[in-house]
Amino acid sequence: MTHAADAGPVVLVNVEDRIATVTLNRPRARNALSRAVMHGLWDAVAAAGDDPGVAAVILTGADPAFCAGVDLKEVAGDAPPSVTPRDPGRGPGRDSGGLFRFFPVIGKPVIGAVNGVAVTGGLEVALQCTFLVASQRARFADTHARLGVMPGGGITVLMAQSIGLRRAIELSLTGNFLTADEALRLGLVNHVVPHEELLPFTRRLAADIAGNDQDAVRRLLQHYRQVASAGTLDEAHLIEGYLAETWRPGTTQDPFLPLVLAAASTERIDLGTSIAVAFARSPMSLAYTAYDLQRFCRGRFMLGLGSQVKAHITRRFSMPWGRPAAQMREFVLAMRAAWRCWSSGEPLNFDGEHYRHTLMPPSFIPAPHEYGMPQVLVAGVGDAMTRVAGQVADGFLCHAFTTERWIREHTVPALREGRRRAGREMDGFTVKAAFFLATGTDEEIDAAAAQIRSHIAFYASTPAYQPVLDLHGWGDVGSELTRLSREGRWAEMPRLVDDEMLEAFAIVAPPQEVSGRLAQRCAGVVNRVSFISPTPPAALLDALRKP
Repeated sequence: MTHAADAGPVVLVNVEDRIATVTLNRPRARNALSRAVMHGLWDAVAAAGDDPGVAAVILTGADPAFCAGVDLKEVAGDAPPSVTPRDPGRGPGRDSGGLFRFFPVIGKPVIGAVNGVAVTGGLEVALQCTFLVASQRARFADTHARLGVMPGGGITVLMAQSIGLRRAIELSLTGNFLTADEALRLGLVNHVVPHEELLPFTRRLAADIAGNDQDAVRRLLQHYRQVASAGTLDEAHLIEGYLAETWRPGTTQDPFLPLVLAAASTERIDLGTSIAVAFARSPMSLAYTAYDLQRFCRGRFMLGLGSQVKAHITRRFSMPWGRPAAQMREFVLAMRAAWRCWSSGEPLNFDGEHYRHTLMPPSFIPAPHEYGMPQVLVAGVGDAMTRVAGQVADGFLCHAFTTERWIREHTVPALREGRRRAGREMDGFTVKAAFFLATGTDEEIDAAAAQIRSHIAFYASTPAYQPVLDLHGWGDVGSELTRLSREGRWAEMPRLVDDEMLEAFAIVAPPQEVSGRLAQRCAGVVNRVSFISPTPPAALLDALRKP
């Protein structure tokens, strides 16, 4: 963004190696926040948030300053407005919590690289960053009291969270400056480096973040934001428990390794996979892994299994594919045979159509433990796999692409038939559903709903899930989505997911209404739930705690 009063663009953006560097570029005005600068900053961060090729943002200023605060000449009318105002929600302004945001909240870290003075509004910009790295030339001050104005960009909250309430009060009331080293000692910044090393050092930190699992990065950022706004310690622990209890997906990485870390850091919550791909492994290898995790979790591990589809099993994992429902039945029974051998000394003699395990020398039997066999939950959509889950498993994992009507008319009857074949009732059997969730403010609901439409369109384009669509009369929509996916026209697919379809697959509601919607969908059929969403807002957690 360029303004006639300034030479060149007032905000510069450079994207390299998945890192966007945003530079406030009014060096003669010490990067003061004119309306043009604020709009340019907002647009640059928003664009980085929307860009799948960007994993982290660095925010800095053109030397010699980071940001000297709001452009007081423009505010006072001594200088003409740099740009016209924008409508609410399209630029800097107050969010639903009352905080004036200089840039939007995105699912990626915004690292402040403070190269010089960060004063008043400039300090508020810095405090809204995820964390800060400072040059040795950096200086920090809150001069609102000297200017006789009240802060609105979060300085009284964010600075108190960073350095403690009493120290924050002192800085605000005195207007005194902190050196970079003092800011490091107080915890305002994470690192202080020589001036010439500021951007290289910060880029190395950003590269470390870019090299991690980006879904985990996004969820952790959401989690920390919710914890920071938690009203009590108990609420903060509840938020953390929700994050940890979210079942670990096994689609892009090994689902078991993160559970080792989770088990070491928790004591009460259940831990499980959602899902581990069964047919990519042998029953014996998975029996060893699950047995060890059950020991390490002290009895809290739940093994969620899924079959995947033929193309992935044969072409990605290079494993054989048979009749999936029958194969899954044997897979679970073979694991249980191994566990009985290890725990009770029963001879291993499993001989099936798909798997054969008949050798277990004593030296290969793992050390016994007191926690028993892990619970096994099988995922599925179709009636055949669902019946198998009812027959041989301890629970069933509903696929994300399911509806309340499908669960009541197909899932539960098939599970009951499977339990009948096994001579058992539904008592004690787990039925877990994962619901797409769009909640929060109106803006957050709209953003989440747009993402959910894309997920639904992707699933609905898969022919294996056509029966779910046929039940609701949406078979033609599924056929069209399949055609578009084969033509690579992914961007056109979400528009075919209308509001009726969205509401069938997702809970779309403000936080205070979610618990009621959830109770309606689950009543009598589902006894364990999770949400496919970022860390939930505190208002939702409050509502879910109420009877």
